[in-house]
Amino acid sequence: MARRARLPKVVQAFIPEHQGTMTIAYFHHQALQRAQQDQTIIVNDEDFRYDGPAPQSRENRAFDVG
Repeated sequence: MARRARLPKVVQAFIPEHQGTMTIAYFHHQALQRAQQDQTIIVNDEDFRYDGPAPQSRENRAFDVG
């Protein structure tokens, strides 16, 4: 999609990195709440993380923090 929109290569490189390996908090929280109600549910934190990659450049890391 970014290529079709002819976004600059630096922006194209940033897109898969901008979430890094952060937890998808909303869904993780929902799963933890359900696990408290139903003891048979096991929540694996890794199931609620983005695949990454983590930001590779200093600029991308700085943009994520801001």
